[in-house]
Amino acid sequence: MDKSLQLIGRFTVIVFGYGCAVLAAGFLLNVLLLATIGFLPDIINDGFEYGFGARLFVATPFMAIIVGYLAFWPALLLIASGEYFNKRDSLFYSLGGMISGIVLFIAGFEPDVKNADEAVMLMSIAAAGITGGFVYWLVSGRWTNVVSGKKAPETK
Repeated sequence: MDKSLQLIGRFTVIVFGYGCAVLAAGFLLNVLLLATIGFLPDIINDGFEYGFGARLFVATPFMAIIVGYLAFWPALLLIASGEYFNKRDSLFYSLGGMISGIVLFIAGFEPDVKNADEAVMLMSIAAAGITGGFVYWLVSGRWTNVVSGKKAPETK
């Protein structure tokens, strides 16, 4: 009974961490999108009194839904491998998020590397993957495999 409650608790932490990571990646993509079309300097200069900041915070959950939908399977693979191999370092999750973003970009857009706009989009999606992976590590990746009782390798 105690072990099953620990597994349910760990699963809850994983789902919460994935949700936070998706929100962070969606926020970053939303900010980069607003910066691309020229709204971000207006938000910074004018403040939040004209409603641009509110639009940013309202649109972020919708961007997060898109990110969460597209990145579910790569993130599931990354989280499962992190749990299985007892990975507790931020580099694993950040690089895994970057690789997931690059793979999703290549699979979804079939890019032409010579086009500068697509290169900026690739870097933006890779940065969102890094951000999402790091936020996942902050929320739940540091306590990977605590349930199984395995000890992490000692670092000196």
